[in-house]
Amino acid sequence: MSWLKAQGKLNQSSSEEEIRKFGLARITERSRCDPLTGCHVWFGDFYSCGYGRISFRGKSTNAHRVAWILTKGRLPQGVFVLHRCDNRACVNVEHLFLGSQRDNIIDMYKKGRGARGEKNGQAKINSEQVKQIRERTISGESQRSLANKFGISKTSIARVVHRITWANV
Repeated sequence: MSWLKAQGKLNQSSSEEEIRKFGLARITERSRCDPLTGCHVWFGDFYSCGYGRISFRGKSTNAHRVAWILTKGRLPQGVFVLHRCDNRACVNVEHLFLGSQRDNIIDMYKKGRGARGEKNGQAKINSEQVKQIRERTISGESQRSLANKFGISKTSIARVVHRITWANV
């Protein structure tokens, strides 16, 4: 509530409903509706990762989380507010849904946003090398030999061969 008091609009006797209305007005003032997507695009402050940032109850918080809380109510501990629209700047609660961290990761990969294969900054091989590894194991070359040639562990070779990793190739 301190962020609301700082605006001089609310005081100690302000009701939860007054706080909610003031907060929603603040969210509305700092967002604009994109007529093509229906996203309410936040244009206030941002985190470097692209999520809108707002001061809420004395803490810097994701703007879409605050929009959810003010519209739908408190969030259970450990619950994430996810975007159906994949627009990190969107604060339209109709585009938001609740989920776990696991749900967020699954949603990310379903929508093709996950860092798979060569897009993963920790990848030590590329798609072409994956194909070579699979072809060479079919031809009888040992996984140990391939591990030495490609500079990765024998376990990593086995995971490539059995499509535990690089399943998309």
